[in-house]
Amino acid sequence: MVESANRISMPPAVRQSAEEIVHTIERNPMPSALTVFGLGVGVGLLATILITMEQEAPPEPWPRRYRRQAMDSASNAVDRASHVSGEVANIAQQAAKHAVDSVLHMLRRN
Repeated sequence: MVESANRISMPPAVRQSAEEIVHTIERNPMPSALTVFGLGVGVGLLATILITMEQEAPPEPWPRRYRRQAMDSASNAVDRASHVSGEVANIAQQAAKHAVDSVLHMLRRN
């Protein structure tokens, strides 16, 4: 790395900084490798999060979401009410039959 830095015309301050970095890495290879690994993992996670955030659909606005939930609830209530009205009609028919039977039974007795 130092050789390539010498071939390229660089200001002396930049060349000195590059040499210091190379010597620091040579003296501390394990922390340097862990630092590079950590930076790579961090940048990869950040890129993954940003990509998935772009692909997700924006959340539905709360008025629309609550309106849809209210419509679903109303639809369910109408369904339940239609079942109840059918049951009430059946009960009314059975009550009418029993009433007719009771009236006929009372008339036969007298």
